[in-house]
Amino acid sequence: MIKTRPGQQRNLWPKSTSLGVQSIAVKTDASSANFGTTLVNAALKSFTTETIDIIVNNAGFATPNPEGIASVGFDEWDQVFRINV
Repeated sequence: MIKTRPGQQRNLWPKSTSLGVQSIAVKTDASSANFGTTLVNAALKSFTTETIDIIVNNAGFATPNPEGIASVGFDEWDQVFRINV
């Protein structure tokens, strides 16, 4: 699990473990070039394994803009693209 908002992992992690799911909370930046490497390394270390069967990346970001999509600036689009793609 990735911490995206303060306190969010405190709600998700106990819930998932109470259902018998093994999970971890990892503080990282989804827009960083090291994002995937950070998550994979944390999972491999935490679960003491050399392989991962499946990874679900559910990171997403958008900037609401009441003036429409054509008015979104380059920096905003760049951030959205780095996180979502």
